[in-house]
Amino acid sequence: MTPLPLPEILTATGGTLWGVLPAETRFPRLERDSRRVKVGDLFLAVRGEQYDGHHFVADAAAKGAR
Repeated sequence: MTPLPLPEILTATGGTLWGVLPAETRFPRLERDSRRVKVGDLFLAVRGEQYDGHHFVADAAAKGAR
């Protein structure tokens, strides 16, 4: 997968960046399951019917997600 630039991801998802990252930051992978996060991934916290990904942000960050 081609690394994705941060501004493109934010535009495509309508997401909000929490934290500070340079605009030129690129991510090798996007992941919404905190159990599958790898170092350098962008963790997408998605609110679903059964789980709210926002509850797993700390877990994803501990595994090296940005």
